[in-house]
Parts: sequence; C-alpha cells; structure tokens
Amino acid sequence: MKRIRPISVILTLLVITLSATIFIMSSQPADESSNTSGTVCRIILRIFDDGFDNLSQAEQNTKIDALQLIVRKAAHFSEYALLAALALLASKSFYLKIKTSAIIAVLYPLLFAVSDEVHQYFIPGRSCELKDVCIDLSGAVTGMLLTLAVIMLIRNRKRET
Repeated sequence: MKRIRPISVILTLLVITLSATIFIMSSQPADESSNTSGTVCRIILRIFDDGFDNLSQAEQNTKIDALQLIVRKAAHFSEYALLAALALLASKSFYLKIKTSAIIAVLYPLLFAVSDEVHQYFIPGRSCELKDVCIDLSGAVTGMLLTLAVIMLIRNRKRET
C-alpha cells in the first residue's frame, strides 16, 4: 500500500477550504452579498475608470450596478475553475489515474454547485438558479482542462530531458 504524501493532505485541505469559503459566501443574505460584490466593483471602477470618483453618487451606483452581474458571474466561474483544478491535483496526488482524477475534478464541483444552489434557496433574498450551476460547471470543466494541459506539458518536458 502506498503511503499518503504531505502534498496530498495539503491539496485536500485546500479543496476543503475553498469549498467552505464558497459555502460561507453563499450563506450571506442577498443584501450582504450585494454589498460585498458592490465593494469589489467600486474598487475595479476606481482602478480602471479615471473619472469614476468625480461622478455623482447616482452615476457611480449606475456603473456599479452595470458591472455587478459580470463580477458575480465571473466569481462563480473562477472559484469553480480553481475548485476543479485543486480537486484534480488532490485526487491525482492519491495515485489515481488521470482519467479518474479528471472525472472527480468535474463531478465534485458539479455536485457541490447543485448542493450550494439548493442551500441558497433557504437564504433570505437568495435563490436557487440553474444558470449558476451551468456557470459553475463551465468553470469546473475549464479549470480541469487547463490543469490537464499543464500536467501534459510538464510530462512532455520531462520526457524530452
């Protein structure tokens, strides 16, 4: 029997930590969640829109509202891409075959996304959205594919040397 390596424990803890972070963020009531993403939008607009601070509060809020949907959906996509990448690396570190690890890397985020959307149904002002599961799944597939590509590149480089 092969022994568990420290990297396996670290990667598994990262998967658990990211999963817990997603769960905590989705536990926020709608108002609190909007404030969080609104703050991120304000920071982005201050960095990329030179005249943002000179606008009236109403004009700033309009720009923030316009950006908020993009930021929220990009966050869904990105966090599930990272979750899939970590799940792939964690499962692979337990000596699983690459195909098995790739399946785990998509199935775990998908099941987590479904359970998270159901969980949000019970949070004030939040809802259970199939489109969010689709965004999460597309992020997971992208994260898994990018991670597989990097693994393959590393393997090919090692074979060349």
